[in-house]
Amino acid sequence: MKNKALSLAFVYLLYAIAFVGGYFSSIWIGNIYYQLAFMDIVATLIIWVFSIVLKNTSLYDPYWSLTPWALATYLLFISKVSNVFTFILYIMFSIWSWRLTINWMITFDDLSWEDWRYKSYRARYNRFVYEFINLFGFMMMPTILVFAGLIPLLLVVANGANAFSLFGSALVLLGTLLEFFADHDMHTFLKETKERKVCDKGLWKYTRHPNYLGENLVWIGLYVALVVSLPQYWFYFVGVLLILLLFEFISIPLMEKRQIERRPDYLEYIKTTPRMVPFTKFKR
Repeated sequence: MKNKALSLAFVYLLYAIAFVGGYFSSIWIGNIYYQLAFMDIVATLIIWVFSIVLKNTSLYDPYWSLTPWALATYLLFISKVSNVFTFILYIMFSIWSWRLTINWMITFDDLSWEDWRYKSYRARYNRFVYEFINLFGFMMMPTILVFAGLIPLLLVVANGANAFSLFGSALVLLGTLLEFFADHDMHTFLKETKERKVCDKGLWKYTRHPNYLGENLVWIGLYVALVVSLPQYWFYFVGVLLILLLFEFISIPLMEKRQIERRPDYLEYIKTTPRMVPFTKFKR
């Protein structure tokens, strides 16, 4: 299917099927948090099956940004505890979710396109091994990690936030804005520059991964909102910690390896530009 509009409609139809399947498979579970987790896992399995049929793992790409919003929205709808501070945090998170999802929609071509990382694994392994990696590595692992990072928001939505949660909401908004401007700077650079050069414009001048910095701030913000509102749940830091470790030891090294291979000036860029936190390395 090489029509963008039809491809997008088809993707969201599949997502609707996955969410409905996840919901009806989990209504027997009494604990709401276990129910949401089970819904998430079943929906991921359904997307995985469709990805096998369509031979396209990128079918999962918008899942990790859209599904957390869907789960939080469902919990907010059925929750009896709500206040303005809870709603502000929910709105900030919704902006993050839909900005990422819309950005994917803008860059999405059609169902014939698949991310280069998936293609490299397809070329390396046979079909059986690849689908095993596809399920547990490309889909189930991100689903579980993102759900773990989402737990602070779910707890706040179910139990209510206080005024101090505005600090967490502000971090979520700041992270979202960083991602927005990082993507804008990159898209502008790619339109204006046809050579394989490093983007060192805008936010990319100060950090090699401003988008990942923004992403980390979003999840940290959710945890901050939880700790200041419901300090008895302080121990739910594991999810955000795992997400930070994922970016630090998997996402960033993988991306940097590809950039070094594709852009001759990237090694010099590494010498002069901080890995993630701005102003921790200065140009000579």
